[in-house]
Amino acid sequence: MTLSNYAMDTSYIEYIDLPIIPKELIPEAKAIIDLPIWGFDTDGGGYHKADNKYSTKKISMTVKDWMVENFNFDFVANFVVFNGAIPAHKDMRTSAYNYLLDTGGEDIKTTVWQGEISKEDYESYTGYNERITSGDNNLIALQSMVIEPFRWHKLRTDLMHSVNGTYSRPRVMISVTPIEYLSFPKNPETAKKFKVWMETWDKE
Repeated sequence: MTLSNYAMDTSYIEYIDLPIIPKELIPEAKAIIDLPIWGFDTDGGGYHKADNKYSTKKISMTVKDWMVENFNFDFVANFVVFNGAIPAHKDMRTSAYNYLLDTGGEDIKTTVWQGEISKEDYESYTGYNERITSGDNNLIALQSMVIEPFRWHKLRTDLMHSVNGTYSRPRVMISVTPIEYLSFPKNPETAKKFKVWMETWDKE
């Protein structure tokens, strides 16, 4: 697909009309940050491991129960904490429904990109940020947006996407993945971990 084909569609990041979670059900951001890490872990190094910039936490039962009751689709969900810039990467899902609880700063932008970055840039936040700042990379921005808190947005995650800006505190959100958007991993070991994670979610 050419850039012109991509550029016809500006819905890489968009606000969506999902039920708003009552604030009294959601733990404070600090309580979420202090939770133990939980979720699917590929053990692959890269963006979600480097410098502990990214972690997932188990969703609270009050929030899970509310979402199960109010969402009319099957899904998995977790709390997510960013402690700094998240370099461009792709997920094992085509899209995500995210709900920001704390933006982490005033100018932090989520960007969806056309193109790829090198393995070295996945593993080096410093190198990645220098390349993004200088424009010395193979990425072309398709859409960039400062996302508002306490609004659901849909993010295309099968394209390269990043979260960059000046962080003054951790960025905290709820991330929901409709089951139909999941891409089952091809690597047998990764697939095994993925299955265990899904079973854990279903049982709790």
